[in-house]
Amino acid sequence: MSAPVQPFRQRVLEALRTVLHAAVCQAGASTGLVAIEQTDAVLAVVEPELAALRQQLAEAERRLTRARERVTWAQADRQQLREENAQLHGELHNSRAAHRTASETADRFRDVLADALGHPDENPGDDVLVTELRRHFGRTGPEPTRWRDLVQRADQLRTQAAPST
Repeated sequence: MSAPVQPFRQRVLEALRTVLHAAVCQAGASTGLVAIEQTDAVLAVVEPELAALRQQLAEAERRLTRARERVTWAQADRQQLREENAQLHGELHNSRAAHRTASETADRFRDVLADALGHPDENPGDDVLVTELRRHFGRTGPEPTRWRDLVQRADQLRTQAAPST
């Protein structure tokens, strides 16, 4: 916006110089009448420039308002993304904890099952059973509550299979 302002100022200064020059040259005429005529000449130059500047200012204000709205929307979007990120982080934490619990339970189940069935080296058929159980339940195993039921059942089997002293 500074580019149109500089030529405008130069034109105003030139118009004022013209007014002053005319006033000095026409010293014999009525000073008031010359000043009025010269002022009208200056206004004829200045008013269109002023109207153009007002229009440029109004357009700049509209662009500024739109830019502020976009900034507000961007800030709201950023806040929403932060909240979603925090929620996803919490879900990831809970998922990892559940996976860790299921993994620990599966490890315990395998240990209890191995104790109840005997070491696979002692009875190669037991290894087939463990393989079948893994294939049936998949890599991650059943739900943690189902694992607990299986661990309790394996504990019962181990207790029953243990030689009494």
